[in-house]
Amino acid sequence: MRQRWRFYLPVLAFLILGWSWAFASPVGSSADENFHLTSAWCAWGAWEDCTVESSTGLVTVPAAVGQFPCFAGGSGVEATCLLEQEWQETFATTHVSNPTGGYPPLFHATMRFFAGPDVEKSVVTMRMFNVAIAAAVLLWALILAPPVVSRALALTWAIAIIPIGLFFVASVNPSSWAIIGGSTFWAFFYTLLAEPRWRSLRSSFAMLGMAVTMVLAVMARADSVYVIVLSVVAVGIIQGFFLRNKLKSLALLAFFSIAAIAIALRFNVGTYLSVLNFSIPVGNQITDQPNPLIKVLAEIPAFLAGAFGLQEPWAQRESISDYGVAGWVNKTFLFGLGNANDVVLPSLVGVLVLVVVSGSLFLGLSQSPRAKLAAVAILFTGMVFQILAMRSLTTWGSWETSSYALYIYPRYLLPALMLTIAISLVVTPISKPIFGKIQGYLISILLTLAATVALMATIGRYMQGQDRSWVQFETASGWWWSWGPDPILIICLSFVSGAIYFGAMVSLAVRFPTTPEDYAQESRQGTSGRLS
Repeated sequence: MRQRWRFYLPVLAFLILGWSWAFASPVGSSADENFHLTSAWCAWGAWEDCTVESSTGLVTVPAAVGQFPCFAGGSGVEATCLLEQEWQETFATTHVSNPTGGYPPLFHATMRFFAGPDVEKSVVTMRMFNVAIAAAVLLWALILAPPVVSRALALTWAIAIIPIGLFFVASVNPSSWAIIGGSTFWAFFYTLLAEPRWRSLRSSFAMLGMAVTMVLAVMARADSVYVIVLSVVAVGIIQGFFLRNKLKSLALLAFFSIAAIAIALRFNVGTYLSVLNFSIPVGNQITDQPNPLIKVLAEIPAFLAGAFGLQEPWAQRESISDYGVAGWVNKTFLFGLGNANDVVLPSLVGVLVLVVVSGSLFLGLSQSPRAKLAAVAILFTGMVFQILAMRSLTTWGSWETSSYALYIYPRYLLPALMLTIAISLVVTPISKPIFGKIQGYLISILLTLAATVALMATIGRYMQGQDRSWVQFETASGWWWSWGPDPILIICLSFVSGAIYFGAMVSLAVRFPTTPEDYAQESRQGTSGRLS
């Protein structure tokens, strides 16, 4: 048995790190939080803090739940406006999900358990609960999976969660569960395929893990079924499962395909698919390139880097003064954190994390067999297709939209991006380290620094407003919580827990805790299927 205690310490540190992020922003700070809080408060129907008019779909909730926050929407003002705002007791709105449409009901129904008269405490409890789910699922996968999978998963959850992952896992946005489930399902599926007998205890726990992570992802955001299908394809390729078991492969793909179609038709994904516009977009040859599709494709690398904290780069004809000019096309990519992405992060965050991710991918792919390269190519192509499909929900070559979405946010792509990174880091044999000791120390330091800066910038944005430096903390005023720890304490806890978490997770890529039984198991599995 492996030295499992090596996993307990980093997961405990992750729990504290995530809980620090739960306090890093006020109520209403995550994307569409007033919508998701209203949906949670009314998920079980009418009660003391939610009245429902079934004929009109109008619900009435506490104002702090349903009202759009004063600091969001690009205002840049500090969150202390919440303390100065003259609140009405209740707020009536139709901006709410319901069982017959919108989001799958499970996420909001679960958050309803924590809804109470104190909105602040309820929201923080919801955030901390989601972090606890992430920690539990991560520990489960690390202990259960084969060594090469545990190492890849640990490293992915170290290098790819700053800052989008940390912010949204510790949020009341359904993207929390989508990130948790979508980025860990593959590890349980790999474990199942690696087992010689599907009736073993490990296989049973692997199938249970698959069920839990799939439910987390799909029942939070129905479009997460796309990531689950990509996971099945990628793992099946690198395990050689499709070549060895053709009938089982067809049955497996058929099952996930039918499930994906059913979920897509049942929830919003079906509605989105019905309005896709895949006609070739045409631009103006004088004022812009002939095909606006080229512009979107050219900006995809920068958008993917935005998941690691990079801010929006300058692009030709992106000025607001170009609004409505013939041939102009909005690429629709947004960057940053917060409600309406109103937290602008220091460039230090994105640069440091991108250096670490790029270096890790370079080492992970440096000696890759054809099967893994094919899987990574399919995953990257799948992400590009996802971007183009979402972009096609609106009119190409125009600011205007008559559809559901105009902008594409980094959180939409993060589960698929983490999956791609994880598959790239499946390196065999387990005795072969991915990093050397010096590299491991340097990466741990860079990640700790990037995570701390991102947290400080987020806190500073809401304490002092976006126009103030993220290093200027005046603790005597500006803290929006009426209870809870001091912001300086939050930063200190984040720094210490982050140093432990990133250091311990990265160390697994330097020297993984193994026993002779692990090597024997790897040998029986043919070095992870076809990866030798």
